Amino acid sequence: MVLTSVLTVSASDTTGWTIPKGFPLGSSSEITPVTASVDAGGLLHVSNGGWYTDGTSWGGAVSDKKYKLDGLKVEVEFSAVSASDDRWVSIDFLEKPDIFKVKDIKSNRGYATLIRPKDKDNNSSLNWQHYELLDKFNNVSNQPVQANFEKGLKLTMEVKKDGDNYAFYLNGVQSNYAFLNFNDIFTNGEAYVVVAASGKIADKDAYQYTVKVTTGNTNIPSITPTPIVPDKPATTTPTTPVKPTTPTTPVTPVVPATSTHKVGDVIDHVLNTDIVAYVNSKAIKSYNINGNTAVLAEDLMNYGFNVTWNQDARTLDIKKGDGTITSTYAPVANTEPVGSVAMDVLYTDIVTSMNGEKITSYNVNGSTIVYIDDLSRFGTLVWDADAKTISFKSF
Repeated sequence: MVLTSVLTVSASDTTGWTIPKGFPLGSSSEITPVTASVDAGGLLHVSNGGWYTDGTSWGGAVSDKKYKLDGLKVEVEFSAVSASDDRWVSIDFLEKPDIFKVKDIKSNRGYATLIRPKDKDNNSSLNWQHYELLDKFNNVSNQPVQANFEKGLKLTMEVKKDGDNYAFYLNGVQSNYAFLNFNDIFTNGEAYVVVAASGKIADKDAYQYTVKVTTGNTNIPSITPTPIVPDKPATTTPTTPVKPTTPTTPVTPVVPATSTHKVGDVIDHVLNTDIVAYVNSKAIKSYNINGNTAVLAEDLMNYGFNVTWNQDARTLDIKKGDGTITSTYAPVANTEPVGSVAMDVLYTDIVTSMNGEKITSYNVNGSTIVYIDDLSRFGTLVWDADAKTISFKSF
């Protein structure tokens, strides 16, 4: 597929890259053009704004050729970021020279990653979201990124191949899910590199960044051993959000001090999901918030964690306990469509932490809910795409 270039620079200025026509601005059909150029050192400079809708019109850049994935390094550095809501950047490896289409994933398969804030209002707590683009837009895992989405953000994505599988690294940290076999997609072990940045409220030139691609990198570490397999893989489609019981202590989320939300405001939704979560091989009730798997803080008390509520300070602290599991929870069949809204997520003023470090949390029906990825402070997380399970195992 050849993309139409709408630029203020000549074609020779973007040697090695094709520049798409741009993202739409907000809810309008107006397209904000991309400007791009390659400097004398081979560094690609990109400037674009706008918001991803279906991928038909998009802003960013795609390589003119396929690159060998093993040892590939892609560096993206932002010199300006001014989008104000749900900003994200994607660094993707795809079978065709185009961005992914959420509504038509089969048209351009591969591996996609979105780096975006966990909270749409808080750009200092980022999530690295992994997507298998095979039959559908499948968010297979998430993990924290120690960075702020602002001017100066630098992201380095690296790829390592081991046998038939690929592992991905972001800023030196290996992805936390099972390695992927893309041999039927990445012919000869090659893929196009696609980079894009977007935000719901992002005017023209809201994102200004550089892209550098190098090959044959050997600095990334060896791939770790075979991932953990939970003792009880899912045999039925689970329900995730079953309405939790009211806890004995209040609960809620970390939010920026400058937020305009008031306590009790609806800020998101819990979605029905078919993923089963495990803590030390025992199933735990899980939820989908903003594409991430989450669990109730109170439930963690039944999985060997110490959960302490401070009424005066209005804080909730989660620490590793003795590991004793007393939960009797077992997944049950989900009768609701995956992705449908199950309940509201509310704003509160309570701060949740793990080992004294603030984390993102929310209020769902009077209970505190936290992302399972944050448990990585205490152990390892493994995603099993075939069983659709995410498993935490303590160190």
